[in-house]
This record gives sequence, C-alpha cells and structure tokens, in this order.
Amino acid sequence: MTPTEMSNHALTHIPFHPGCRSCVAGRKRDHQHLRRSGLEKTQQDLDAANAHNSAEYFFPKDAPGHKGVTAIAIRDRDTKFLAGHVVEQNGAGQQGAVSQLLKYLRKIGHHDKIVIRTDQEVSIVDLFKIVVKERGTSKTILETAPRSDSKANGEAENAVQSIEQMVRTYMIDLQERCGEESSVDDAFYAWLVEHACDMTGCR
Repeated sequence: MTPTEMSNHALTHIPFHPGCRSCVAGRKRDHQHLRRSGLEKTQQDLDAANAHNSAEYFFPKDAPGHKGVTAIAIRDRDTKFLAGHVVEQNGAGQQGAVSQLLKYLRKIGHHDKIVIRTDQEVSIVDLFKIVVKERGTSKTILETAPRSDSKANGEAENAVQSIEQMVRTYMIDLQERCGEESSVDDAFYAWLVEHACDMTGCR
C-alpha cells in the first residue's frame, strides 16, 4: 500500500490486509461470514421463524496469567449483527449487562419471539433468565449447548474470536502510534470492544 492507502486503511483495518502489520499481528485471517456446518444449517431451517442469537462470556487479558476483565459477546444468526460489552461481573447480579443486552435486542429489531443459545455456565444462564423476565410478554426461549459437544455453541465462539482479533488489531495499532503500552484495564477498553463490534458488523 502507498502511505495514503495505509493511512486510510488504518482508520478501520477492514478488510484484513496482509501488508498491514497490525492486521497480521492481530488477526490470522479475515472472517467475513461465519462458516456453517450441515448440522447448523438444519438447525437454522428449524428456527427460521424465530430470531436466533448465541451468547458467551469471554475474559480478555493483557497476557496469559494476568488478571483480565469480563465481557460478553452475542451474535444474531441471520444478520450477523455482533455486540460485545465489558461487564463488572458475570451472573444475574449485573444489571448493567442486562440493560446492554436488552438494548442490543431492540437495536437489532427483536421485539417478538427469539431464541438465545448459551453454554451451560450457570452465570450466563442466570443472566439471561433476567433478560427473559425483563422482556415481559415478548417470548424468549433459552437453549443451552450440550457439554459433550464442544462445537454446539460455535456461533458464539466465532463471535468471541471476531471481537478478540479486531480489538487486538486496534490495540497493536494504538500502541505503535502512541509509543505506549495499552491494557485491558485502560478506561477506553470497554469502548474499544463495542467499537470493534460496530466495525466488524459493517463488513
């Protein structure tokens, strides 16, 4: 890329460019769409009448063994709309996370029946039970992926991967520009997670 092209690319780092050091360091490859197995396509056909979302907690940290932060990722199957939020804690006691999830569902246009799939972690199940209650008369079906099937909540895992790769790309770029180390504990990090989701969803 020319210097001008590189400068324009660095505004979003989308799409992935093999000539960009931040892209190469932050993302192994550019996933524009989730890959679905035949089983997932069958499940989508069964759920065609419902809005289907997958969610999962993830725990960004500066390095292995370091203390990190707690975040939640959620992705809509049909639109690929992606949302991620840093939360104070996991579980039903986090009203801020509940509010963000309700905001996400409204933003994507989910006002009627929806299906939300998570793993069987008690904290995330408890969180979405509160979401169900807060949605009132709008029906919400909660599904939990079988513990024996590591790929059963693959859409959520892909969502987490997309967020982590994009955030890592931005963090690397920011550190190069500022000449300072950045951390998941920095005040801007929570905003950066949401920004990465907005950018990823625009591809």
